[in-house]
Amino acid sequence: MFIWKVLTMRVLRTALVLALLGLLFVWLASKVGTGEPTYHHRTDNTLRRHVGDDPPYLNAILGVGRTARWAMQYLNHYMVEWDLERGDYVPRLCTAWDISPDGLDYTFYLRRDVRWHDGEPFDAEDARFSFLTVMNPQVRAGHARANYLDSRFVAILPEAEIAESIGPAQFLQVRLDRLPVLESAPRMDGEVEPAAARVAESASGSLYAALLDGNLYLAGTRLARHDTSIFLANYPGALTRYAPGAEIAEASDFLLADCGNLFPGPSGWYVSDGNLDSATFAVGEDFIEGLLPLRPFFKLDEAEPLPEVVHLCLAWVDDVQLTCPDAHTVRFHFPRKNYENLPNAGQLRLVPEHYYRGQDFMTHPRRDVPLGLGPYKFVRWDRGNLIELERWEDYWGKKPAIKRIVFRIIGDGVVAFQVFRRGDLDLITASVWTYTRKCVGPEFDKHFRKVDYYQPGYGFVSYNCDRSFFSDKRCRQAMSHLIDVKNALLYLQEDINKPITGPHFWKGPAYDSSLPLYEYSPEKAARLLDEAGWIDHDGDGIRDKDLNGDGKISKEPLDEKGNLREVFSFEVLWGGSSLSVQDNWIPLSLQRNCPKVGVECTIRTVGSAIQLTWLRDGDFDATSGAWDLDIDHDPTPFFHSTQSKDGFNYGRFNDPVTDRLLEAARQELDKEKRTAIFRQLHRRIWEEQPYTFTYSHNWRWVLNRRIKNVKVYDMDFDYLSWELEHSEGN
Repeated sequence: MFIWKVLTMRVLRTALVLALLGLLFVWLASKVGTGEPTYHHRTDNTLRRHVGDDPPYLNAILGVGRTARWAMQYLNHYMVEWDLERGDYVPRLCTAWDISPDGLDYTFYLRRDVRWHDGEPFDAEDARFSFLTVMNPQVRAGHARANYLDSRFVAILPEAEIAESIGPAQFLQVRLDRLPVLESAPRMDGEVEPAAARVAESASGSLYAALLDGNLYLAGTRLARHDTSIFLANYPGALTRYAPGAEIAEASDFLLADCGNLFPGPSGWYVSDGNLDSATFAVGEDFIEGLLPLRPFFKLDEAEPLPEVVHLCLAWVDDVQLTCPDAHTVRFHFPRKNYENLPNAGQLRLVPEHYYRGQDFMTHPRRDVPLGLGPYKFVRWDRGNLIELERWEDYWGKKPAIKRIVFRIIGDGVVAFQVFRRGDLDLITASVWTYTRKCVGPEFDKHFRKVDYYQPGYGFVSYNCDRSFFSDKRCRQAMSHLIDVKNALLYLQEDINKPITGPHFWKGPAYDSSLPLYEYSPEKAARLLDEAGWIDHDGDGIRDKDLNGDGKISKEPLDEKGNLREVFSFEVLWGGSSLSVQDNWIPLSLQRNCPKVGVECTIRTVGSAIQLTWLRDGDFDATSGAWDLDIDHDPTPFFHSTQSKDGFNYGRFNDPVTDRLLEAARQELDKEKRTAIFRQLHRRIWEEQPYTFTYSHNWRWVLNRRIKNVKVYDMDFDYLSWELEHSEGN
């Protein structure tokens, strides 16, 4: 009996505790459900902003994505910046700039009072160091490097008609048994070895060659203000090309000795074959010279004879170069006119030479401890939690009113809104439903305000065109017919975001509004897949295609990279943290609708840093994302075939017509003519569908009313002009 009473009392106590916990849970749930937590008014002089995730890097050169971009708006400056009020470029780190009459040289005259956050002066050497860091192929800065990968041949030896490519006809055939043999190792002092033979010459210069113990000695005349390159082909039919952003060739095809900016190695040289570690080079005032081991280059063992003939070409190349006439002058030279030369030069991403020199940039211990020139200095980055900046009291310009900036990293947008609603965040971007359903009412309006505007950029699905199914534009078009963009934006997005069909801002003249949306139609998608030869041969419900003609369908890829797949099954890589339909509707649409036409689609959700790594490496089938762009942006980094390894063309889209249109638009300075080319480009990309374009983003900001002096421009805020109601020092 006693035991029963004890047990009964314990059960009652447990039930009471559970009941109280249940009531507490219901109360908390009601508070979360209404979105109305208790608001408390802060009086500190700290602006707290919400961001959804950590940036991959917190570095002026390496930084990509919104979080890094927003942080750098406080931390750093460019030589030239866009003035939101004037709608034009104005000097920032410079006092003025000049443009040469031919439009190829841009000279910036730097301010003399600018200092880095550690007090060291900013000068032209910092700009030179930053440029060479951006151009270093070992630095993951393809997004920045794309602005400067333009070049053209000005002369070649043997003399031939100048073209974009160097093929077999332009190479000089040199018999090795007719070359002189050096008696001793060359001095490698930038002067031609006296014993070397002149194998070709022209008005531009000469090419010299000799042998030494299985090594080929080469030397060539330098041409002022141009890169001097010697090409050695390892097979007679080799072909190379200098074009905007082009690589020279595959690493096994050429050895390139380049003393300029295009591929600067540790000594100013670049060897495309990484196996030739024993090659040595020297750059002199009038010549370049190199000693190159032939057996590793031709992949010969000691028992195999050297080739009888080698194929050589000396080329003089005009490419993007940066020079410093003095400590406060920076001059950019471009090989071609380009309507974006001014922002490309004036908005060079800047890092301090004294802070980073002497160590590998990618592994530098200060890589993510930025030192800038802006009004705020870096304090700390607590990954997954916050990034903190503090006003630099010794700032050389007008000091902002706000003392501290804190970026709170909260992956869940619902949680972020609750934190904002309490007053613990001052600024957030809101989802459509939060903006239209939660940010309403007199109590909300008492403490907060809403601001929205359209900004150039777009949402998209990008397809990896190396994959067997997505290499066919009909399959890409089929995917576009499986995403009901129109109704999704109408019902899920409250008709706020605007559906689009191409890469240009829908408010701008380059956008071709006559092109229709790809309508939602599984029937059209099925017909396109049938035409492309993807049919369910084995009756398992998934389309397939016999790629190698063996009469069998392999469930596994036929290659190591995973590109050659005989079963139409793919994965959408999603870099968001939210699982809500409103935020995740694009990949969810594909996952839901692909089975209707016999295609298997799954979603893989990863962090944004992992997503970026996989995109760069081509380790994805399709991905959903968004780009934030400028009003008159250059689409080259996103769609030119040369940008697949080092730019933003993650989908490896390769279309000669698109390439030609992009190159023509870049060089057209007349805005009306350039707009006409861009409209042709829009139509071509609409036909090829390397992307499914989904929407033009409407930025929806929600601000605490304690933020004052908020001016809303067409495409952004001037964050540095903001003030806060606070009690610190007031």
